Amino acid sequence: MSPAPSLQAGSSRVLYDLLPVVSFRGWPAVAQGWLTANHFWDGKITEEEAISGFYLLPCCSPLGGRPDREWRLAFSRSEVQLKKCIPYPMAQAFQAAKAVLSRILSRPRRGLSLYHLRTLLFWACDRLPASYLSCSDPDTAGRLILGLLDDLGHCILGKNCPNYFLPQCNMLEHLTDSQALLVARKLAHLRSDPSEHLRAALHQAQQAGQLKKELTASTNGHGSPGHNPASGIISPSEDKLAQRLQQLVTENPGKSISVFLNPDDVTRPHFRIDDKFY
Repeated sequence: MSPAPSLQAGSSRVLYDLLPVVSFRGWPAVAQGWLTANHFWDGKITEEEAISGFYLLPCCSPLGGRPDREWRLAFSRSEVQLKKCIPYPMAQAFQAAKAVLSRILSRPRRGLSLYHLRTLLFWACDRLPASYLSCSDPDTAGRLILGLLDDLGHCILGKNCPNYFLPQCNMLEHLTDSQALLVARKLAHLRSDPSEHLRAALHQAQQAGQLKKELTASTNGHGSPGHNPASGIISPSEDKLAQRLQQLVTENPGKSISVFLNPDDVTRPHFRIDDKFY
């Protein structure tokens, strides 16, 4: 499998996946029940913003199925809007939990992904009082981290993680008993001293940042225009594309931005921001 494409602007690099999807406006009938329940975002964004559209991805069930016939519902646009409503302490807790769990989440064979953690984040925001989630107590984020780890452990042992938009869909039904036990053991080890694992993750990130600076300084001293992007130097056309993407992100905060292929013009990249095309 080829590496994910990337865009680079200055010292920043954006990795992204290219996925063929079918985009729809409105809301699927199978998820209508989600609209009638109470949610943490009620009163913070409008229902129109929360259900601005959905996607169909050509993916089959992890348990096996018909790859040539099965599709998966994706609610990426809604998730972009919901993230804006997450209280700051909870957002901090999520980022910390993601760092602590990075090694587990980066191994797909274990059956766990970042999306499972994000799903538990949304469920926790629905379940816990808003006053608790946004409490200014310095210990709030720490308690929320432990809560997310405990929620994840409970889901793994029970092999049950309901999709936030489709609660009838269990996203861990594919886990075997041996997979669940292996991940639960590793999670229990992390849970025993999350602060130590968080410090290790931060140290690793700092080392990676320092190495990146050294490589950039080295290649800038010996590279040439139009050199391979892997060397840290990108061509003028790639730099222009990266700057364009960075401008789109800056000018459209909180909006769903995606790269899509235009069959009528495959010579240049195209972007979609909500319902507008560029």
